[in-house]
Amino acid sequence: MRIATDPCASKRTYFTKAAVNKALRESKRKSDTPLYYYRCPNCGNYHLTKMSPADYLQRQQKRRYMFQKLDGLYKKERVASRRIAQVNGVTAVITIFRLLDEADAERVYGCRVFTGDPDAGPYHSAITDLYYDERGALFESVGIATAMGANPIEWLTAVGLSGVTVTQ
Repeated sequence: MRIATDPCASKRTYFTKAAVNKALRESKRKSDTPLYYYRCPNCGNYHLTKMSPADYLQRQQKRRYMFQKLDGLYKKERVASRRIAQVNGVTAVITIFRLLDEADAERVYGCRVFTGDPDAGPYHSAITDLYYDERGALFESVGIATAMGANPIEWLTAVGLSGVTVTQ
């Protein structure tokens, strides 16, 4: 199994528009699923995606809205934290926040992933983006934990996502 820390490592890369257009034509012949291409902000090359440009823009607007809410424009308070997994010296802690400026006081979830001892130190940690559902934070934690040395299949099981298929 290859463990990638580069966000483009698992994606097929096309270096020219001609190459990506050729791949699009080939995919249209093989499948009815529409594909689109985009220029990657990480590597500067092209990748294919099933997400239409309209869906992408809608997703980006939702993410921007979420980040605005969480970047101090909206107050939040921590409701709870709980340790949920430990694999190969990597620990996950789910934190639940309540957004105070919302009429319905929405809850959002983040997952902090640690190496070392988070209680006594020293440790290194990273946190996922915040999500409206716990599952989103847990899915994002897989990449972080893997980069910190956890086995991704063991991690999925430990955080309760054991039904997810991992492609190798």
